[in-house]
Amino acid sequence: MKAKWYIAITLTVLLVGGWWWLHKERHHQAAPPIAATSAQSEPPARPRPVPANPVRMNAVVAAAPVRPTTFIASSQNSETSVSIMINPQNDEQARFKAMQAFPAHLTAFEWTQLRTFLVKPGSKDEGQLEQVLKNELMDALCAQSPPPEDLGDVLSGIYRDQNQNDVIRDYAVQHLAAYFEKATLQSDSEKSLQSVQSTLWEAAANPKGSLGGTALLALNRLSQEYPARFDQSQIAVSALRMAQNSIVGELTHITAFQICAQLKVADALPVVLQAARIGETIPTRLSAIAALGVLGGEQQVAFLNEIMQGDQERLKPAAQHALDLIRSHNNQANSRK
Repeated sequence: MKAKWYIAITLTVLLVGGWWWLHKERHHQAAPPIAATSAQSEPPARPRPVPANPVRMNAVVAAAPVRPTTFIASSQNSETSVSIMINPQNDEQARFKAMQAFPAHLTAFEWTQLRTFLVKPGSKDEGQLEQVLKNELMDALCAQSPPPEDLGDVLSGIYRDQNQNDVIRDYAVQHLAAYFEKATLQSDSEKSLQSVQSTLWEAAANPKGSLGGTALLALNRLSQEYPARFDQSQIAVSALRMAQNSIVGELTHITAFQICAQLKVADALPVVLQAARIGETIPTRLSAIAALGVLGGEQQVAFLNEIMQGDQERLKPAAQHALDLIRSHNNQANSRK
């Protein structure tokens, strides 16, 4: 029964996560498509990644050898895939094709080019294609074996630079977790690890947009991999504070509710119940209802039954799942008596 209970929680979180990222994708697609202003064909749509994907990043980490950062030599005059990709004047198709040919090992000159490209806000950063390109670049840099030793500082700088586009700042926070995992395999990385941890905790207190939620997700996942470095009780306190903060972004609220449920933060029940009742959006209410299945009890059954008998069809699967979790928990408690 315990295994089934954990599986149920996971399925619920995935359900709410789907609503969350669907909502987030629609938000970022609000700008006019780039294809409307260019005679060139638009590159194929690329899905935006789910933050903190442990399967993908664990695979990357497992493949990383432990050795000092090194660069190979090359001519600065040749037009490499890196120089093609970072030039916003180039055709979009050519830039994405160059990204696909990203070198397995960077020259010192190429890393200088890339670092400048990332830390300097660009004229196209408001467009989705540029955001996807920079996200893929961060992926590729974290997959380097080893990554550039100052990549953590670059990502932290992007997050802290409020002139950067918020989506790109969010990607930087997400990739700090991936960089942390790679840095743990490198010698003399303690200073970098501490710096990344500091940035993630700083971002976890950020009420703007989805930044706080992304940082909470990263901290929660890293706490499971490195419990000696990340205190889950401190993460629980941060998640509760975010759940109770009425001015934080919707996406951060959604994340905070789910992490409070995962970490069984009982003090979050009042604010979760309120959001389940009168949350401003369907994704917010779905997240709160899902959390009720873990944090709630018999006192919440009547409310969940009201949803099942109401006319909000999109809320009913989450409410049914929450009811199943509460009943399962009650059955387990009764069987121990």
